[in-house]
Amino acid sequence: MREVKKLIKKTLIAGLFTVLLALTATIPPILAKSPNQIMLSNPDYVLNILGKDHFTDNPMQDSPDRHTIFVPLYGGSKIYITQAPRGSGEKFQVLDANAFDDGHANLTLGDGYYAVWLAALGKPNGKLDLNATVSNQDIWIQLQCIEVVRAKKGPNWMDESKLFYITYSQVYDFFLQYYTMLMEGGDPTITDPAVNATQALDDAWTIFTNTDLVWEVGTIAGLTEPAVWIFDFFDYLAEVFEYPGSEYYWSLKNNGLRHLQVRFYKLPKSRNFEWVFPE
Repeated sequence: MREVKKLIKKTLIAGLFTVLLALTATIPPILAKSPNQIMLSNPDYVLNILGKDHFTDNPMQDSPDRHTIFVPLYGGSKIYITQAPRGSGEKFQVLDANAFDDGHANLTLGDGYYAVWLAALGKPNGKLDLNATVSNQDIWIQLQCIEVVRAKKGPNWMDESKLFYITYSQVYDFFLQYYTMLMEGGDPTITDPAVNATQALDDAWTIFTNTDLVWEVGTIAGLTEPAVWIFDFFDYLAEVFEYPGSEYYWSLKNNGLRHLQVRFYKLPKSRNFEWVFPE
């Protein structure tokens, strides 16, 4: 009997050890010095946002194949971000690298979905506030607000993929502002914007769910509620809701940060979809 108990104990220990080894192999190295170790690949695109005292002309400044954007070392600027048409297979492009002349630059994302990591590089000190914002006429939604600081102990890489997602409650806020704008503009069919916004949200989310565009909590770092990729939402507004013209941009407030690097890692999910409407 004693030998049977020993055998059972050894078997349980061996089984537990096997499970622990399996878990260790599957848990990503969250404390890795480079996001490449976590994503298990090199980035598909690297963007360097460089803080400068002034803009200096260079031969590559008008090339869309460049990987740099220049912003003031101190003060505010914007980076307007669009995305290549879904299913096009087109790559990243910097369409305007100079945020000095008119206060903004332009970046086009490649086709697909991306995990987004960023860190302050270069010499210690300096920080930058980044607000990811959506706007359309009088509608304004702040998606996320982060602070990036150049730490003395080395780069602090952060998974900030949430910058490119609009949450369930933010979609409602967008529609609420839209119907409030219509009511204040004299539209007699709008008497309670909250009722219209709730219906618009329900209609949109049903289509997002049917089309498999909803990213649940736990799939994107930092999200506390379900969300959709911001450019999927823009496509819905333009193609289904018939309200085009939405813009997405990063509003930057730089306080001495000379180098912000943003790495984009393409996710395996395809963005080549067609809308699936309820029957």
